[in-house]
Amino acid sequence: MRVVLLGVLALGMVGLAGCQRLGPAPVAAPKYVVGQAWQGDRAWFYPRENYDYRDSGLASVAADGRPRLTANGEVFDQGALAAGHQTLQMPAVLIVTNLDNGLRIRVRVNDRGPSSPGRVIELTRRAAELLRIPANGTAAVRLEIDGAMSRAVAEKLGEGVRNTGIDAAPRASVKAEALAGRQIGAPAQSVAAGGRLPDVADRLPEMVEQGPAGFRGFFMQAGEFSRFDYAYQRVAALYGTGARVERRRVGKSEEFAVVAGPFNNSAQADAALDLALRAGVVDARITAE
Repeated sequence: MRVVLLGVLALGMVGLAGCQRLGPAPVAAPKYVVGQAWQGDRAWFYPRENYDYRDSGLASVAADGRPRLTANGEVFDQGALAAGHQTLQMPAVLIVTNLDNGLRIRVRVNDRGPSSPGRVIELTRRAAELLRIPANGTAAVRLEIDGAMSRAVAEKLGEGVRNTGIDAAPRASVKAEALAGRQIGAPAQSVAAGGRLPDVADRLPEMVEQGPAGFRGFFMQAGEFSRFDYAYQRVAALYGTGARVERRRVGKSEEFAVVAGPFNNSAQADAALDLALRAGVVDARITAE
């Protein structure tokens, strides 16, 4: 009988220890955040407020075991339509389109990530499921901010203290110019009736839209320059990636973009990005078109 009682007592103590490890439930304290420059995997990211954001690239899926509160003080929930972004203000609302199948949803940006410069957004498991992205996989996506909804969620939190500056951070010794953000595709429209901001719940509804599918492939963008000789020097530094200079008309001026691709799959794009980062091209990124 003593052995049985001791066994029960031991099990009870293990249970209590387990409860202690879990700790109290996190207390959400949502706030509007832009934040400071932060260092990811071989890259620095510079957050800023942007209500005209558009981009494309590879989406990843958030793993379990994350901190229980997000970067702006919300509860991290794999079952919510939420995401981490490297630079956008939090919270914000993004329209995410899976370019493979045309499925499109809205997610609430409330966390920082992904840390890899080869990934453009980190989706919760539920958001990935609705877009039919495997939990341990990636997908080519297009990102477009919903400006009206993003302003509404910011206004709901009082917009807090904005960080409009950029902290200094170490940079590799490479020639570079200040580059504009990547803009791919046309922005989705979100019109508020009567010019008022829409009411936005803290948890977005599961609404999936079907759009056209298909894209040309993956590309590595390695900078845009006002002079051809600067762009050519960047190409020379990227030997082995297939990088080239593309002339682009921007208004009345001309710029020279350094591009590699298209690549048939994300593994090839990742390999080209790895070579670029090793060469010290810290602003290299993967896009999908």
